[in-house]
Amino acid sequence: MNKYGRHGFPSDAYNFNDASKRRQRTALDPSDKDIWFDVRKPPQEIHATTYHSERIFRAVEQGAKQFRIISKAFPWSIDIDSSPNFVTCDHIWEALYQTLQEPIVDSEWGLLINIKKQREVVEKAAKKRMDANRADEVKLRRIDYLGEATMFKGLDKDDEFEKSRLLPGAKGCPDTWVVSFVAP
Repeated sequence: MNKYGRHGFPSDAYNFNDASKRRQRTALDPSDKDIWFDVRKPPQEIHATTYHSERIFRAVEQGAKQFRIISKAFPWSIDIDSSPNFVTCDHIWEALYQTLQEPIVDSEWGLLINIKKQREVVEKAAKKRMDANRADEVKLRRIDYLGEATMFKGLDKDDEFEKSRLLPGAKGCPDTWVVSFVAP
């Protein structure tokens, strides 16, 4: 590791000429368990050492000012525009947390009514969330889409999924990443 530290690019760990390391193009790599956190809680509740040391780093080495997050776990995309600065790990964590706290809207519920298994996952997660926090008056939140898999695992590229997920006729974002989650 050089003087820049773990994610203070450039670093030998991010040598894009080496095919074995090319996959590791994000500071939020799924194989790095230090960055996993429960998205039901604000990012500030990530392990203090990880949160304070990682949050200021660029989310991707080459730097991105616009960033899109998509997932196989939910039907919306999360767009981040940090112009004129680069998108950091903190931008990613905050955007995920804030977006997942939003109430499920009518059209999102409409998607679920025909997918019985997913609807049951959402309803069960909502009941568990509301039983744990009686003050929460919102019946269904986007976080409920995740069911038990509420640990942010990281970001990966998946060009095929990205292409199929993009609304026909919509403009893509060059820095589109797929977020993955696991159960705690």
